[in-house]
Amino acid sequence: MITDNDDVLTLPNPSDSNLFIRAGTSGVRHLFPIHLNDLDYSDDLFCRSISHLRFHTSTTKLCANIEIIRNICSSVQTLEHLDISENELDDLPTEICLLNHLRTLNCSHNKLSTISNSFESLNQLKRLDLSFNNFKCLPTVIYTFKHLIRLNCECNIIKIIDIDLLNLKYLKILILDHNQIQTLDTIDFSQMKKLECFHIAHNQLIKFPRNLHKLTYLKNINLSHNRLTNFPIELLLINTLDVL
Repeated sequence: MITDNDDVLTLPNPSDSNLFIRAGTSGVRHLFPIHLNDLDYSDDLFCRSISHLRFHTSTTKLCANIEIIRNICSSVQTLEHLDISENELDDLPTEICLLNHLRTLNCSHNKLSTISNSFESLNQLKRLDLSFNNFKCLPTVIYTFKHLIRLNCECNIIKIIDIDLLNLKYLKILILDHNQIQTLDTIDFSQMKKLECFHIAHNQLIKFPRNLHKLTYLKNINLSHNRLTNFPIELLLINTLDVL
């Protein structure tokens, strides 16, 4: 079951992982992985039958045809959770911008390097996964997602984090592992008051993130495999940590 407070998207396992959906899904809240081909999707009945869906789960390896992803987004604009991971996408289909109710978007394991500013329409987004892509910096549109609580950008080639990260006032989980970040000096982490989990392992940091130790809800930090030469004594000032 998914609730507004969940940090991670979890859905029950389908009873039949090879389920073919063609009709009769009106009112369904969870749509399990669909095996579609061009013949299946050419049927207008399919588009009409999914018009009331709230959830469309993983399109991974099932809807590799970008036109199918576009048509799903155009037909089911009430979607709240969308997974388009592992589709070898160079760009996000602009039709995703139509999903004004979207709360979770998984774009991991693609070939993305940028996201258009037109995606600022996704202003209800709470969870965004951009891991395992080709980003050199965080797309500026991310900083407009004011309700974001979880952001995963691990395994990219990010070198710089913009000060506009501080716009994400409700962010609880920030994952930046396996990038090329050298400094976070422009970020005053004391302003990210909701932050509970911060992972920035396997980067090139030489300094402890500024004022990170002043966060009152911080429970989990991973700074391993960086270029720190001394133990950051600021860690001793954090009495809320569960994992280090």
